[in-house]
Amino acid sequence: MINILITEFIDPQALKILSKDFNVIYKKDIWENSDYLKKEINKFDGIIVRNKTNLNLPILEKAVNLKYIGRLGVGLDNIDTEYCKKNNIFVQPATGMNADSVAEYVVSSSLSLLRKTKLINAKTQSGLWPRTSITTNELKGKILGLIGFGDIAKKSFKTYKCF
Repeated sequence: MINILITEFIDPQALKILSKDFNVIYKKDIWENSDYLKKEINKFDGIIVRNKTNLNLPILEKAVNLKYIGRLGVGLDNIDTEYCKKNNIFVQPATGMNADSVAEYVVSSSLSLLRKTKLINAKTQSGLWPRTSITTNELKGKILGLIGFGDIAKKSFKTYKCF
């Protein structure tokens, strides 16, 4: 049977599905223990990580049976991808899975900055009412520019019609 190590939080339903077909070892805080990873990674065919698990050269050199790294996220800066390429370890990020959430965050953050929400909230919580002392802006008549035009920018423009 294929052995998979999961080193950080995973959705319980996803864990249940994986456990039907694979021998899954789930240790959600093991990312903190690089000694464990160095010692035990040789027992696994696959590993599923988020952003806290650092799969660097000293750990990957011990991963003699590792064939697959699943990244629950999109950034790969915590994985030595060059080593993985040279050693036929397939690395799969969750590309696009968070694009809707990030697009919503971009739009809401833009509006929050435009409306100076944090500043107004802080003043209000301190007992002031900054209705006239803080000038805010409206999105109407403005052009929102996004650098790049990947999944997130496309979703922002398509979903929220920011133009």
